[in-house]
Amino acid sequence: MNKQSLVKEWISQTKHSNKASNLFYEGRTIYSYGHHHPLGRIVGGKNSKEAIVNTKKVNSSTSRQLTAVMKDLRANGFVMFDMRSGDRIL
Repeated sequence: MNKQSLVKEWISQTKHSNKASNLFYEGRTIYSYGHHHPLGRIVGGKNSKEAIVNTKKVNSSTSRQLTAVMKDLRANGFVMFDMRSGDRIL
């Protein structure tokens, strides 16, 4: 599975977990490289379209992964909030 497909699968929540290289998800949280760096988490109820994302800059690879996650969340109508500040991301 490629990373783009993994992100789409995570957003749809059709499986509990999956992995593509150094990007993986478990339940509502998607991670980069390990549990120490969550990229995002889908929050709220089953029909909720809200997610919190970790905008902390780590490295170029993780930044590309975060960009892909945010792009697909936005394309699927999610409202995003910064994991650290709680501010809405436009």
